[in-house]
Amino acid sequence: MIIYIYISYKGKLKKEKTSYGRERIVNYDICICDNDIIPILHAIEKNSNINIDKVKEKIYYKVSWYKENCKDEYTREFGNRDIDIFEEYK
Repeated sequence: MIIYIYISYKGKLKKEKTSYGRERIVNYDICICDNDIIPILHAIEKNSNINIDKVKEKIYYKVSWYKENCKDEYTREFGNRDIDIFEEYK
Protein backbone atom coordinates (compact mmCIF):
# COMPACT_ATOMS: atom_id res chain seq x y z
CA MET A 1 0.00 0.00 0.00
CA ILE A 2 1.40 3.38 -0.96
CA ILE A 3 0.20 6.50 0.79
CA TYR A 4 1.38 9.98 -0.09
CA ILE A 5 1.10 13.21 1.86
CA TYR A 6 1.68 16.35 -0.18
CA ILE A 7 2.59 19.59 1.59
CA SER A 8 2.49 23.05 0.06
CA TYR A 9 3.86 26.10 1.85
CA LYS A 10 2.62 28.42 -0.92
CA GLY A 11 -1.11 27.73 -0.96
CA LYS A 12 -3.76 25.12 -1.60
CA LEU A 13 -2.78 21.98 -3.43
CA LYS A 14 -4.14 21.67 -6.95
CA LYS A 15 -4.94 18.66 -9.11
CA GLU A 16 -4.49 18.48 -12.84
CA LYS A 17 -5.01 15.74 -15.41
CA THR A 18 -2.03 14.06 -17.00
CA SER A 19 -1.92 13.21 -20.70
CA TYR A 20 -3.08 9.71 -19.66
CA GLY A 21 -6.20 11.08 -17.96
CA ARG A 22 -5.00 10.45 -14.40
CA GLU A 23 -5.05 13.13 -11.74
CA ARG A 24 -1.86 14.32 -10.16
CA ILE A 25 -1.09 16.83 -7.43
CA VAL A 26 0.80 19.93 -8.51
CA ASN A 27 2.32 22.95 -6.74
CA TYR A 28 3.55 20.99 -3.70
CA ASP A 29 6.81 21.64 -1.89
CA ILE A 30 7.33 18.22 -0.35
CA CYS A 31 5.89 14.75 -0.73
CA ILE A 32 6.15 12.24 2.11
CA CYS A 33 5.33 8.62 1.42
CA ASP A 34 5.02 5.15 2.88
CA ASN A 35 6.94 4.29 6.03
CA ASP A 36 8.08 7.89 6.57
CA ILE A 37 4.55 9.19 7.15
CA ILE A 38 3.72 7.57 10.51
CA PRO A 39 6.95 8.56 12.35
CA ILE A 40 6.61 12.12 11.02
CA LEU A 41 3.00 12.29 12.20
CA HIS A 42 4.06 10.96 15.62
CA ALA A 43 6.68 13.72 15.81
CA ILE A 44 4.19 16.40 14.77
CA GLU A 45 1.69 15.17 17.36
CA LYS A 46 4.32 15.08 20.11
CA ASN A 47 6.20 18.30 19.35
CA SER A 48 3.61 20.76 18.05
CA ASN A 49 0.08 22.02 18.53
CA ILE A 50 -0.96 20.89 15.06
CA ASN A 51 -4.11 18.76 15.08
CA ILE A 52 -3.52 15.72 12.86
CA ASP A 53 -6.82 13.95 13.59
CA LYS A 54 -8.15 14.42 10.04
CA VAL A 55 -4.93 13.06 8.54
CA LYS A 56 -5.05 10.05 10.86
CA GLU A 57 -8.70 9.48 9.98
CA LYS A 58 -7.85 9.38 6.27
CA ILE A 59 -4.98 6.96 6.88
CA TYR A 60 -7.21 4.66 8.95
CA TYR A 61 -9.71 4.73 6.07
CA LYS A 62 -6.99 3.83 3.56
CA VAL A 63 -5.78 0.93 5.72
CA SER A 64 -9.36 -0.34 6.00
CA TRP A 65 -9.82 -0.04 2.23
CA TYR A 66 -6.51 -1.83 1.66
CA LYS A 67 -7.54 -4.69 3.96
CA GLU A 68 -10.86 -5.13 2.14
CA ASN A 69 -9.67 -4.67 -1.44
CA CYS A 70 -6.12 -6.03 -1.39
CA LYS A 71 -6.50 -9.00 0.95
CA ASP A 72 -3.47 -10.94 -0.25
CA GLU A 73 -1.12 -7.97 0.05
CA TYR A 74 -2.55 -7.00 3.46
CA THR A 75 -2.10 -10.55 4.74
CA ARG A 76 1.50 -10.64 3.49
CA GLU A 77 2.27 -7.43 5.38
CA PHE A 78 0.22 -7.85 8.56
CA GLY A 79 -1.06 -11.43 8.70
CA ASN A 80 -4.70 -11.88 9.68
CA ARG A 81 -4.48 -9.23 12.40
CA ASP A 82 -6.54 -6.10 12.70
CA ILE A 83 -3.85 -3.50 13.15
CA ASP A 84 -3.65 0.04 14.40
CA ILE A 85 -1.27 1.45 11.82
CA PHE A 86 -0.09 4.14 14.24
CA GLU A 87 0.84 1.53 16.84
CA GLU A 88 2.38 -0.77 14.23
CA TYR A 89 4.95 1.83 13.17
CA LYS A 90 5.57 3.47 16.54
